[in-house]
Amino acid sequence: MRPVARSLLALALALPALAVAGGSGDPRPDGTFPAGQVLTRLAQPAVTLEAVNAFKWNDIVGIRVRAGGAVRVFPAWRSISNPTFWPTLQAADLTGDGKPEVLAQLMVGEGTGYAVFDARVLALPDATTAGLRELKVAEPLNAIRARVTFAPGAVTLGGVRHTLDLPEGVPTVSARIGDQLHWSVRSGRLVAEAVVQQEWAFSGTLLLIYRVQDGAFVPDRVEYDASIQD
Repeated sequence: MRPVARSLLALALALPALAVAGGSGDPRPDGTFPAGQVLTRLAQPAVTLEAVNAFKWNDIVGIRVRAGGAVRVFPAWRSISNPTFWPTLQAADLTGDGKPEVLAQLMVGEGTGYAVFDARVLALPDATTAGLRELKVAEPLNAIRARVTFAPGAVTLGGVRHTLDLPEGVPTVSARIGDQLHWSVRSGRLVAEAVVQQEWAFSGTLLLIYRVQDGAFVPDRVEYDASIQD
């Protein structure tokens, strides 16, 4: 399906543990949101994301994180300004150390049939570390391209060819990574979910599963799930 709204609804339903985007408060009479605007909150562990600067139609650039008494500004974090698509938060043990990290999904691009999220992972303050620490997440799209061969009506990965279930009338062109990129947590692993697209039609999703190496998230393997249709 093409409208981005249906894809975003499906994402929200699939991730019930998320702190839903939307923050709190209304814009000022001139339509702007003030510096310090709350973008989203997570109850347990207690984490809050705030805009560093006032904003209106421009992207939100620079986000402040409050967690466990620690406060840190991440100047490079960016999210679109539409309140419907403000950031979401999810807590999960992503490193296998028995302590929860926080996955922040920041929407960096949206439009008709287009929805792209950035993933940021935070290690929270604990008995040994007082501050907030960001764990690097390797860029997903090049890792997927390196592991997947695209052809008209099919994708091949790990030596296995998967035939795409496409509607009638789809032009015979090569399939590709589609215009939607989401993130999820599956069995304690960080996963980038990239739809497969041929011309205007979506067919299944490529799952890039990450592993932890030297304190960062690096690509491990790619799987194809025909049942996930955005």
